[in-house]
Amino acid sequence: MRILFCEAAEVLLNGAQVIPERTIKAGYKFKFETAEETLQNLLHK
Repeated sequence: MRILFCEAAEVLLNGAQVIPERTIKAGYKFKFETAEETLQNLLHK
């Protein structure tokens, strides 16, 4: 993925660490735990 996005990959994968505490506490289950997992899934479709 870093090859495809070059410098932008660093921002996407290592940027701000946001934790959706309120969403998780409300019971929402994310299909993918990280942005990297999500992007890999999107790229492989």
